[in-house]
Amino acid sequence: MGASLSIFAKPFESLYDGGDREIEPHPMYSIAQAKRNRGHYTEAVAEIRKQLAKFPGDFDGQLMLAAIEAENLNDLEGAAITIQRLCLQPGHGPRNIALA
Repeated sequence: MGASLSIFAKPFESLYDGGDREIEPHPMYSIAQAKRNRGHYTEAVAEIRKQLAKFPGDFDGQLMLAAIEAENLNDLEGAAITIQRLCLQPGHGPRNIALA
């Protein structure tokens, strides 16, 4: 009797506790974006690099880094190097490479 009750209760429990699935970690760039919005570009770059240290192949972070280097720090050479490294990494689809 207790096992059958568990079968019915489990979906409702999952609404509150997230269920049995593990949460997949992913990079968070909100701090970097906030620093960029405030004009703190070098601090934004540092935050992005922290995330990329944990998630080295993250496309969005590398693209954001290149954008800050080019648009805000006027470091076109650095941005070009960032994009070149991104394009040489395995695992990025053709659309992402073309976007980069």
